[in-house]
Amino acid sequence: MADYPLIADHGLIGDLQTAALVATDGSIDWFCAPRFDSPSVFGALLDKDRGGHFRVRPTTEIFTSKQLYFPDTAVPVTRFMTEAGVGELVDFMPVSSSKTGSKTHRLVRMLRCIWGRLTFALDIAPRFDYGREFFETHLTEDGAVFEGSRTSMTVALIREPEDERRARTRVDAHSDVHAEVQLEAGEMRGLVLETRTAGPVRAVRVAEAWRLFDETVDFWEAWLGRSTYAGRWREAVNRSAITLKLTSRPTDTGSTRTGDRVAQIARRIADGGDGRPDSTEASGGRGCLRHLHTRLQLVHSGSQSVSLRLELRLRVVGKLGQVSLELAEVTRDNGHPVLADVGVP
Repeated sequence: MADYPLIADHGLIGDLQTAALVATDGSIDWFCAPRFDSPSVFGALLDKDRGGHFRVRPTTEIFTSKQLYFPDTAVPVTRFMTEAGVGELVDFMPVSSSKTGSKTHRLVRMLRCIWGRLTFALDIAPRFDYGREFFETHLTEDGAVFEGSRTSMTVALIREPEDERRARTRVDAHSDVHAEVQLEAGEMRGLVLETRTAGPVRAVRVAEAWRLFDETVDFWEAWLGRSTYAGRWREAVNRSAITLKLTSRPTDTGSTRTGDRVAQIARRIADGGDGRPDSTEASGGRGCLRHLHTRLQLVHSGSQSVSLRLELRLRVVGKLGQVSLELAEVTRDNGHPVLADVGVP
């Protein structure tokens, strides 16, 4: 993979308060915490040498990777295929609350061997505050603690207490952690990163990791289940809705920095800031943001690409600026409608 992979070569995970990008080679090269606009933890997307990353990949030089989402969720699955075996990396961030902010955030990386035998290399190289904050690393039997002057985080192992200690781990001169672990078919290990905590580190049992996975999948399936659209572009519409949901954080987190520009604009219009609030919605602090337009290029196998025009409506309710998204209309470039008045909560 190129030193700076395209944004399109990433999966997006998040907990509605912040988000991370997972490249198709298994590297998290963008993550800020505790909010979208907070200083970086990993930033190799901007600087591959000094930005920091959290990489999980096979040790072999030659492998093929493929990334897809667990259906209707923000849970990307990256599959690694080598001559010796096939493995999967499942990434997600548990959603603790969709309405209130939290100081700590968890990022889960579940690693499985599907077939054969596979050795994985793990590199954890944080760069707090875009590399400006020095930190120290402390290894324990159950993980590692990264502690800076203002920022701290832990990385806990996913394993059973009786599991064999297979990982070979070391800390380099930059306080980065490097490890290798070999898995055979059916075996699972993983890591749970947690921000704003300096330990003690506690190993996460496999059943607990699967519970977090199930809860995250259930959240996204339940949220997306409120959509009324069932047309031919369902997969593309659902993925767009999840992306918008992931990148629009709660507005009542107590943060003094907005970060969410859409909510900020919506609140201004709700308060009549443009002097022309929607006549049917302006009373009681309600407003409607004028329609936003974007284009979606859909390419399906064996056919020519279809260029669609998406008309989105953002509605804001109350003075807190709670925002909901509605897909007002989708038309082809020639103006012929594909669907109209479809609600996406």
